[in-house]
Amino acid sequence: MTVYSGAYGSSAVVFLFIKLLHEGGVSFHGSFLFLTLCSVGLLLCTLFLMPMGHIPYPLPENFTYGLGCPGGRRQRVEDEGQWEEITKLEFDRNQKDKRIEASDPSTRLHGPKQEKEAIFWSCLFSWLFLWHLVWLVTSVFCHSFYLAQVNPILTQLTDNDQNMVSHYTNVFAYIQMYGVFFAPLTAVIMDRHKQLAPGESKREAKLRSSSPALVLTSLQCFLFCVCFTTPVLPLQYLTFILQVANSTSLYGVLNTFIYIAFPASHFGKLSGVIMSLSGLVLLLHFPIQYLIQNQLHGDPLYVNLGVTLVSLLMFCHPLHVIFYCRKLAQQRKTGKQEFNA
Repeated sequence: MTVYSGAYGSSAVVFLFIKLLHEGGVSFHGSFLFLTLCSVGLLLCTLFLMPMGHIPYPLPENFTYGLGCPGGRRQRVEDEGQWEEITKLEFDRNQKDKRIEASDPSTRLHGPKQEKEAIFWSCLFSWLFLWHLVWLVTSVFCHSFYLAQVNPILTQLTDNDQNMVSHYTNVFAYIQMYGVFFAPLTAVIMDRHKQLAPGESKREAKLRSSSPALVLTSLQCFLFCVCFTTPVLPLQYLTFILQVANSTSLYGVLNTFIYIAFPASHFGKLSGVIMSLSGLVLLLHFPIQYLIQNQLHGDPLYVNLGVTLVSLLMFCHPLHVIFYCRKLAQQRKTGKQEFNA
């Protein structure tokens, strides 16, 4: 998952190629027209390769889709009807198993409510999700603000030397290519710290293992903000590295945390909600840009300091996860003491 997210972050290198082609004589209009034609392929895949109905959950064992499915469109529709019947049978069997477990006195001790899948709205308004939303929105705001200001910052630091500005922007774009290698680092950290403690559930262990990755990502963002706020030109090389490392690991941790903290059946809905809401933060660029140009006379220093302070909000999320896991461990310990008594 983190490798996939890192590849998504590294896709920004496409604009380096557009810049180099433009310097070679290719117009921006032609480059963006080519990108638009490439997106047509994604539309065709969505229309003709995805299932005609909804994708069942949990997936049946023989679930397939796409042009390689035997029997064509009608067969796929019939198969989906059969898959829905299989899914309904599996759901009824799971409900029966839950009733049997609920009647067992030994399962009452461990809290059957924790085993019951939470509904979507309870996940959406839980503190875990809300702090995760604040964590992402803060990071997206910091990165989008920097990307909007990177050329003015470089222009100011190089005393309007356009050759130096072009050199630094090219370096920034080349570093984007290596984002896919930065992304798995947080996954390695999470995998190394998810060993089960005595009596600990897999979900609790994975939540506990996510806190170091959340702290690391938050620290990367804070240091990135400190670097681009410091008006030292050579320091911008480190700013570029931190920006790429943080942006590529950000989405890997984002999706991984949603997957381990909430039921898998809600993954698509929750990730869609959090990405949509985080996109609204881009609307803040208009008043901020107006403030810099008209009130601060083009000097973004004070705004940069404010963005750096805002980035500290990201540390609230890993702290909440740490306290949440400690609370679960305390409840588990209390339950064992009551059982022993």
